[in-house]
Amino acid sequence: MWWLAIPAVLYAGKKIYDYSTQDNTISSEVNENNTHTSHIILRQNIKKLSCKLDCDNKKIAFLGQPGSGKSSLINTLTDFKLDPQPEIGIKTDATSWSKVNPSTLVYDFGINKLVDVPGYGTSTHPEAVFQKEFPFRKFDLLVFIVSNKLSASDEIIFKSIRESNREYIVVRSLSEVLSDVDKVHIINDLTLKLNVDNVRFISNKSNEGISSLRNILEL
Repeated sequence: MWWLAIPAVLYAGKKIYDYSTQDNTISSEVNENNTHTSHIILRQNIKKLSCKLDCDNKKIAFLGQPGSGKSSLINTLTDFKLDPQPEIGIKTDATSWSKVNPSTLVYDFGINKLVDVPGYGTSTHPEAVFQKEFPFRKFDLLVFIVSNKLSASDEIIFKSIRESNREYIVVRSLSEVLSDVDKVHIINDLTLKLNVDNVRFISNKSNEGISSLRNILEL
């Protein structure tokens, strides 16, 4: 009579499969909704930022991928005098504009307005949103920071920087791990891909290039 139990087992198995499949579908829909919501909030915060830039202060933005060293560089350039200080992530950006109450949008430093832009190229901070919404032209100076090989996201953002017709500086961070030969290769690569005349190497650990960059930014 054991065979009489087979339909019941198959039915139970189907129910379990249907439930797990439904659960995965719901999870996927929730993730999609969360991503969509984060993009809406990101756009709203970029608009708030744009309004805050309607002033006569010198405005400087620091842009780069997550973990490129933007927040650390700002802290170093300002001798850690900002209050609050930019948040620093270990392997990724701690700065987020995809939350209703985001990290500080603009930091006041003397007569300057400093903006620690969240790393682009992520699910919550896609480069397409920055390319379309970020107020590049409202800045007096744009600091473009790279810490590794250029990505497609980097090239998209740099194109927007160049098209803004604003003054910009290209910075290669983490220079403490680079040899002179490495630096030559990096300069050649960035010159080829970005068509830039100058690349500044900086290190938040050894302070290489910090003083000269601080002078250029007039901080």
